[in-house]
Amino acid sequence: MHRRLHRASIAARSLPALLTVALAVTGVGWAGSAVADPIQHCTTSGWIYSSLTTQVTSHRSVLTHLHGLHLSPGSSVNKTVTLQHTTTVSASASLTTEVSASVGNKIIGSADLKVSGTLATSGQHTSSRSESVSQHFSAGSKDRYFAVYDGAVAYAGTWHMDKCSNKIRVSFSGRWKSYVNVSDSNALCRLGTTSRKSAYSKGSLSYQGCTALGWGSAM
Repeated sequence: MHRRLHRASIAARSLPALLTVALAVTGVGWAGSAVADPIQHCTTSGWIYSSLTTQVTSHRSVLTHLHGLHLSPGSSVNKTVTLQHTTTVSASASLTTEVSASVGNKIIGSADLKVSGTLATSGQHTSSRSESVSQHFSAGSKDRYFAVYDGAVAYAGTWHMDKCSNKIRVSFSGRWKSYVNVSDSNALCRLGTTSRKSAYSKGSLSYQGCTALGWGSAM
């Protein structure tokens, strides 16, 4: 009788330990099932445009066409001149390869809300041919040297968007670029008498035009 009681006592003392082990093992399994599944499912197919975000990372003025005009002293005059092509600026959006024009337009359209002016749509580019423009040139008592130009403001940035593929939501990121056309104009090229630097801010189309022609570049 004493021997049976002793065995029962041992079994009773061991039960809490066994329960603790069992609960610990069960707890591991339960905790794992509570972790959020990293895979996001979807029901549609293709790009999820509601997830599209864009950022503008840079912008700069680009000289696309240029002509240098020398006028003798005299009154103001209207003239038609031919501008020669210098640089082509284009619009597109890319992943590892270029995305389709329709998707690119959605991306650029989103970025359009963040810039001044209207961005060119995907696939467009500035003219690579010469251009004829009519300009008004101011009067002067000395020889006048004008940079007649056309150009654009080039923008670039990044984009992020999800796509539903085989009912799995996958995130994609890439880059985009576009431009805003600028009206053709002219600049009287001259050097500042005090600073001996260009009369126009560095990087502006006027500055670029005069510099490219060698008239009014910084010294």
